[in-house]
Amino acid sequence: MDSHFFRCLARRLGPLCHGARLDTVYAPLPDVTTLVLGHPELKGRKHLILRADRQAPSLALSAEKPPNPHNAPARAMWLRKRLRGRRLLEPYWDWRGRRLAWRLTPVPAASEDNGGPVEGLDFLLIDVRDGCDVVASLPAPSLPGAAWETVNAEVAWEPDAPAVLENPAAGLAEEGFTPALRRELARRLEHSRESAAALLDFLSVPHCESFRVRNGEVLAWPEVDDDESDGGVLDDPLEAAAQLAAIRLGPHLERVAGRDEAKAQKSQRKRLNRARRSMDVEEERLESMRAKRGAAELLKANLHMLPTREKLAEVTVDGPDGPVTVQLDPSRTVAENLDRLFKRAAKGDRGLSMLATRRDELARQEQNIAAGRLPEATAGGKRQARPAKKESGAVQGVARFRTDDGFLVLRGKNARANHALATRHSSPFDYWFHAEDGPGAHVLLKRDHAGHEVPRSSLEQAAILAGLKSWQAESGKARVMCALCKHVSPVKGGSPGQVTVDRVEASLLVELDPDLEKRIGLD
Repeated sequence: MDSHFFRCLARRLGPLCHGARLDTVYAPLPDVTTLVLGHPELKGRKHLILRADRQAPSLALSAEKPPNPHNAPARAMWLRKRLRGRRLLEPYWDWRGRRLAWRLTPVPAASEDNGGPVEGLDFLLIDVRDGCDVVASLPAPSLPGAAWETVNAEVAWEPDAPAVLENPAAGLAEEGFTPALRRELARRLEHSRESAAALLDFLSVPHCESFRVRNGEVLAWPEVDDDESDGGVLDDPLEAAAQLAAIRLGPHLERVAGRDEAKAQKSQRKRLNRARRSMDVEEERLESMRAKRGAAELLKANLHMLPTREKLAEVTVDGPDGPVTVQLDPSRTVAENLDRLFKRAAKGDRGLSMLATRRDELARQEQNIAAGRLPEATAGGKRQARPAKKESGAVQGVARFRTDDGFLVLRGKNARANHALATRHSSPFDYWFHAEDGPGAHVLLKRDHAGHEVPRSSLEQAAILAGLKSWQAESGKARVMCALCKHVSPVKGGSPGQVTVDRVEASLLVELDPDLEKRIGLD
């Protein structure tokens, strides 16, 4: 990736991701890292995909998640532990070293079972050569004369133009003369020295207005001959980066998808073979049940000569070829055995009919797999997903909010919804809010685990939401109690929404802001 294009990409991508929440991290390949971001400005392109490589790196936003292995590698788990739930703050970039970084929000207090604290790692560092990392501070600029830049604090590039114009091959990449730029200077010098000098002057400050893809490389300067570009003129560095990623990363991800699809096909064949063996066993059982009809017909023909009300282990009756002994259930009478034999034979007939339908479906699935058509749930190597649990916000009578720090807050709209929040939709470590000394709505602030620290601002916003739907709503201020859900229990035999609180964690006096509901509401 040409460093001059990376300069434009960093200037666009860094501020765009400012404020984004890091949801998780994937690693489809050893040199590929996918950061899943949550931010309304990204407009669906929430996957930041990095391919770290010395020769052909790529960095782009994508709306589609690339295929991933079932088990995340150790490096992805290491990054998840240090990044999940944090937000990206101000961006920095070292464009000559092709590195992009963001300051991170503080790490929540680590719980006892997550491997210990990870405080002190305050920056997310993306290096297109070495990969993704979490570091305590910005490393020194990797090249002489380079510097970390940020918004409204950029440094002009001042190349030694006369020397390079005399011999473009002498320019060093460390000084900003990338191979693509040296080739371009040589091409322009064939036309005129003024054209090459104008290019250096153009690149001294970033002009991120048009980009061209040529020979698998994105160029950030005007072309002498537009016919040589592969993808036309692009005005957005994100689109140019996406085209470059499709060229450099697409084939690798296709191999991953093909490998996962082969695994899925093998898994499906094993499943169908197990199903076929199970059907064979079931068919043998059903055939034995249907064979009982012959014994039942013999009993029926000789029933007038048998003691129908007696319980016998066996009876001997006349058959077409002589006497036949029929085994019976000694716990039942002869008449009951006759009825049971006919019922089991009929059940065997029904079962064999259903089994034939299942065999036809199995044969159809085998044909689809042989043709490369996998079931939708397993296409691309994905596992059969369990039905997703309904979110609490989907329950009738529950309003959802998202605090400025990213915490989900639920508020009941009626007594039954309040009861549901306190019983079915709360975890023991969630926070529960309610106005003191009077009626009001129940409010939950959801947490990921018991050690998940909640900033004071989020606690106050949840308390304001509780106060706005309480007897103190017209007072301008509200006194709200906060407790852990494990200390809140419904009153046995009481009306819906009535609870007892064993221990209060805090009592909050908050200024009621009626606009808060609209600002952070999700519904």
